[in-house]
Amino acid sequence: MRRVLVVVAVVAAGCTTGDPCQDKGCGPTDAGNDAGNDAGPTDAGPHDAGGIDAGRSDAGQDAGPSDSGMDPADAGTDAGLPYVGLVSIHSLERNGQRIALASFSARQDGGYTGTCSGIAERTGACCFRPPGGLPPSPPAVSGGTVAFKVGATTVASLTPNMGMYFSYQWQAPAPPVAGDTVVASGAGDVVAPFSVQAVQPASFGSLLPAWDHTITLAIDRTKDFTVSWSPGPADHVVRLVMAGQGTGAGAPDRGVIECEVADSAGTITVASSLLAHFSAGDLCSICGLDRVGKATTSSANARVDLELVLNAGGGANFQ
Repeated sequence: MRRVLVVVAVVAAGCTTGDPCQDKGCGPTDAGNDAGNDAGPTDAGPHDAGGIDAGRSDAGQDAGPSDSGMDPADAGTDAGLPYVGLVSIHSLERNGQRIALASFSARQDGGYTGTCSGIAERTGACCFRPPGGLPPSPPAVSGGTVAFKVGATTVASLTPNMGMYFSYQWQAPAPPVAGDTVVASGAGDVVAPFSVQAVQPASFGSLLPAWDHTITLAIDRTKDFTVSWSPGPADHVVRLVMAGQGTGAGAPDRGVIECEVADSAGTITVASSLLAHFSAGDLCSICGLDRVGKATTSSANARVDLELVLNAGGGANFQ
């Protein structure tokens, strides 16, 4: 199962959500540049929400940066459980859109388990994932109807169709808002019933450099790139994703830079050695910064992650 990687991008109707490294049109699109609505089935795996496919949103399958759009790690006390799942809500700062996603799959040894999983080229909190650098996704399975509640109010309910979940969308000011406790529960099917809760993150406020949906950054590939924010709770994380795309014939995929730090760090730096994989004039086709409140639970047969993703940042190109 793949977890939504940093960016949330709305998927075109009829498309399944996918990984920012792979689907530029039907999977995560640029959270800063994409204003579409995602109505396609999400097969939950890593991030995107420009509309959302959750960056990698397919819980074993294709969120994140963010989509989306990571997935539950195959390690820890729950390593023997046969299934994994990812349930999430993505909130887009630029337009107040909310997108709920869910996905479940069989645990995949050697599969995608989160930011930078299986990547050798790492510098600090970041890594470079080359084009086509993700393993195939395992088949989706059902966890039954998945409901998201804030207090007594059900804000979203997702019902599976052959193991696949369609996204559910709504608009602010409807909850969740910063500080709300969101409870996600699964009625159970192949994946046993579960319940997990997390706290909705607050807005980044001002970023340094200034970066939102109205701003396209020009990033110098020969220098380290740093983005900073006012530190948040230690139990939240911040993810940055930058997917390079050429502008020549065929708009070649250049790969993806992924980063993740504790929110309390207040800064992420992408080394110039990673940016050097992109070419002058390339676009950041999936580009964004996510603040994520998260929690994990284990049902009788599955590890399930809940992620509440606040998508910020904007567009960029590489110089």
